[in-house]
Amino acid sequence: MRRNPNVRIRRAAPADILGIMSLERQAASGAHWPRQEYDRLFLSDPGSLSERRAWIAEDDPDPLAEEGKQQQPKLLAFLIARVTNDECELENVVVDVNARRKGVATLLLAQLLHHSQEFHVSSIFLEVRESNHAARRLYEKSGFEIVGLRKNYYSQPRENAVLYRRNLC
Repeated sequence: MRRNPNVRIRRAAPADILGIMSLERQAASGAHWPRQEYDRLFLSDPGSLSERRAWIAEDDPDPLAEEGKQQQPKLLAFLIARVTNDECELENVVVDVNARRKGVATLLLAQLLHHSQEFHVSSIFLEVRESNHAARRLYEKSGFEIVGLRKNYYSQPRENAVLYRRNLC
């Protein structure tokens, strides 16, 4: 696997919503949410028992680029997770087609694992389309184990969801 050394991972901000939505719309296997759902990522609700967290991966433009030709970072991928009590659910990961197989999703997942351990999350779980072999390899390589199957969970096309969990404690 070729790694891209110029990738920066950071927490997502409201200014990233349009880029996240554009990237998500290009991914057939991504969870497709309405704009309001992305807006909620950045609203704090003191009464809520859960909190969503989002990170993005972007290319880190060359700091040695010619003066006056500074490039804007390009959104390569994003990850969204929900933390409830001591559990975390990985809700959505999308990687730009041109950034796939370069370790970008691995970097995002590593950030989620680090963040989860820092905040004493005991386990992370997720579901993925049964046919999404690339994502399943990533999760299994990262220590996730299959814990179940939801028959005909997805639509368009109808497909099973494979449930994964990784215990952190």
